[in-house]
Amino acid sequence: MPIHVRLLSGRTASVDCNQNNFVYDLRRTAEKELGVGIASLSSRSKVLSGTSTLAEAGLQDGDTVNALVRRPTLTSNIRSPTFVLIEADGSLLAWGAQTAWQPPCFQQAASSAEGTWAAVREIGDVMTWGEPNHCDIRLVQDRLRKVQEVVATGHAFAALTEDGDVVTWGHIVSGGESVSVRDKLHAVQQISSSMHAFAAVRRDGTVVTWGEAESGGDSSKVKDQLQRVKQVIGADTAFTAVRVDGTVVTWGDDAGGADSSEVQRDLFAVKQVVASFYAFAAVRKDGCVVTWGDAAAGGDSSTVQDQLHEVRQVTASSYAFAAVRQDGTVVTWGDAACGGDSSAVRDQLQGVREIAASSQAFAAIRDDGSVVTWGNKASGGDSQRVQPQLHSVEQIQGSRGAFAALREDGELIAWGHAAFGGFSVSAMLPVDLHRVSGPNSVWVNESHGQPGKSHKTGAI
Repeated sequence: MPIHVRLLSGRTASVDCNQNNFVYDLRRTAEKELGVGIASLSSRSKVLSGTSTLAEAGLQDGDTVNALVRRPTLTSNIRSPTFVLIEADGSLLAWGAQTAWQPPCFQQAASSAEGTWAAVREIGDVMTWGEPNHCDIRLVQDRLRKVQEVVATGHAFAALTEDGDVVTWGHIVSGGESVSVRDKLHAVQQISSSMHAFAAVRRDGTVVTWGEAESGGDSSKVKDQLQRVKQVIGADTAFTAVRVDGTVVTWGDDAGGADSSEVQRDLFAVKQVVASFYAFAAVRKDGCVVTWGDAAAGGDSSTVQDQLHEVRQVTASSYAFAAVRQDGTVVTWGDAACGGDSSAVRDQLQGVREIAASSQAFAAIRDDGSVVTWGNKASGGDSQRVQPQLHSVEQIQGSRGAFAALREDGELIAWGHAAFGGFSVSAMLPVDLHRVSGPNSVWVNESHGQPGKSHKTGAI
């Protein structure tokens, strides 16, 4: 039976299939016909699960489905020593502490602090690489079906399935063991993590936590307050929950951001919360910012409070914050060595679109696609070597000690500490890689290349 796959531009491909084919088979064939990567297919305003058959998805002879074009996506975080790029065709490229390449089939990836990675494939299972001794997936492999997303703590992972169930693996003290709350881990819609604990928001707005108690794995003291929660954000040793009414609830280690009592009166109409290692910053709907937690980690913003108005976005490094205001200017506070002092580039921080962070530096994308960096030079705060290449930038991600930028033309630029991905990826092609045997084998290359070079997405 023919199924018509239509892009937003109106271009359409007709794919011959049968009702026993999977949605991801339809997507793959349509990608080849249309010459673009497809992120998802939808029918009657409903996104179709890639792991469903066409019959299960309710598709019939001659139906038309809408296709959302997939863009290349950079992934890392300020604790991770590795970057991952999932290209438009679904292929995966990783570099930094671990280097790998995999052919098209990936949707999402997450890294633990030690550098172990887990990636969700379009068929709904999970592949891992890095440090298997700490995050051995084999004991739960048969339960990892129809996975939507994976989330990591320092040494463990949690996978969220399409049905709202949760599967965990890794170090017990980092949340890799969830037996004590397994009967509650259903109808989950979001998972967040601290360094050694997880928090899951269920569809009814309640929250389930597990892992190290001192890192927020025990939320019993605020259990009655954790109602109508829409999102949870984790710092290293504490969590903040944002409720539907814009108020917040905090728990975990008081010194690490769990004690918000002094600012509770100001925590209303909250629309965004971000975390450094030991502090939080909340942006309200009126554009004001409220901070709490360890003052040395950005929990005290009193020196810039008069500037924190009309804020549209806040980003955090390990011990500092950077806020972008509606007029495109930037306000920073926290540890100067981690980007809390941007005075050296203040004149350049105009027309800023968004900001990314490594653990000790920040990188701002301006409206014209240029990039401004500051903070620890070795962690990406010094981009002078690659500045001629930093134009028409669409995305930036920071790792533990480096940055990677993706340009409109598909060029990938990396800078910062080589051990954390601040080196060339131009030589990382399959012909240069060797195969590692095993059920979760990946292409691995141990060489680090040269810093300040670029790789063009789609070249492999």
